[in-house]
Amino acid sequence: MGEGHVLLFVLLALVLVVAVFAVLAAESMVTVRGVIPPAVGLIPVAVLVGFLLYRTRTPTWLSTVIGLVSLVGLLFLGTAWNFPTGPVWAWIVGLLAYAFFASVLPVQYLLQPRDYLSAFLLFAGVILGYAGIFISRPELSAPAFVGFLPKEGPMWPMLFVTVACGAISGFHSLIASGTTSKQLPTEAHAQRIGYGAMVGEGLLSLMVIVMVGAMGLGSAGNPITVFGRAYDLSLPFLGGYGGIFGVIILNAFILTTLDTATRIARYIFSELTGLKNRWLATGILILPAALLALTGSWKAIWPLFGSANQLTAALALLVITSWLLATRKPCWLTLVPAIFMLLTTIAALAWQAWALSCAFFSHPVMNSVLLAITFLLLGLSIAMSVMAFVSWTKRGFEKPQPSTL
Repeated sequence: MGEGHVLLFVLLALVLVVAVFAVLAAESMVTVRGVIPPAVGLIPVAVLVGFLLYRTRTPTWLSTVIGLVSLVGLLFLGTAWNFPTGPVWAWIVGLLAYAFFASVLPVQYLLQPRDYLSAFLLFAGVILGYAGIFISRPELSAPAFVGFLPKEGPMWPMLFVTVACGAISGFHSLIASGTTSKQLPTEAHAQRIGYGAMVGEGLLSLMVIVMVGAMGLGSAGNPITVFGRAYDLSLPFLGGYGGIFGVIILNAFILTTLDTATRIARYIFSELTGLKNRWLATGILILPAALLALTGSWKAIWPLFGSANQLTAALALLVITSWLLATRKPCWLTLVPAIFMLLTTIAALAWQAWALSCAFFSHPVMNSVLLAITFLLLGLSIAMSVMAFVSWTKRGFEKPQPSTL
């Protein structure tokens, strides 16, 4: 179990991310048709802002104002115009086509300006959200405690492979090293951006819990549209625009996930295969994601992704711990959570393997595939632990020699 196996695992996880998020975004656009103009319009607006910034050298403040005013106009257009939705599959194809081009084009033409504008949406959404919570003071109707053994599985370890982005997430480590690090003007900004981003996402997670918790545990449907309804109920002072704005916030960052996940997957695929043609490599990756999304097969595999995501987080912590040990620096801040995430991931996969075995004959073909994936992830978890321990003991924690390059 070497580097290639780990890269292959990460690649498969990224393909799954692209498929699932494309379906969620497509379903939300069909369900909440008012979100279509601002969500789709964000793409050409981002291209315009990128053109103004990098081609015409328009001042940043003026380009930002043009972009944000355009987004506000699109928001009102979405509420005033009864936009035709179309079938879900058509939106899936369109979103994957967007992911293809956004991941291939240079970042300054689409990805970077769209992320820049999306940041304003997120900040506005979080500020308005907390203002709405303190003003409307919604009462949490969801119970504070359901039990140590709900239908989703035991609280430990399943809780820790379900809650990810607001706490710890392997996907974030891939994006931080794959795209964010390449856009920093100086390395000194890495700490404030990386740490600040995770703290900000933690605040967003708390906001979502309060809003959705006020609706109770009976809320069903697409997760994005459920959040939109909860956001609207918590912000009555927006006059009915809160639901659409909430869905726009999440859709904007789903687009971020689609293009960045596709771009990182292309990097890994090119490293594994040696294929340097970015158009061909991206097309090869989009194809399995499209098959998973259009056939609905992603729904059966999705429960395992939480474990895969947290396994990637454990891998990132192990790599950092190895470097800290090799350079004789304190490593407890990464070693302790790395051990915890490994143990949690292994326990979660073991539980899922047991649950799948118990229900094996209900869907034997699908459960056979899920069991194979589960045991593969289990083997990877154990192999990562052994590899890290062997690396630490074999090198004797010697301080690396200065580079001669």
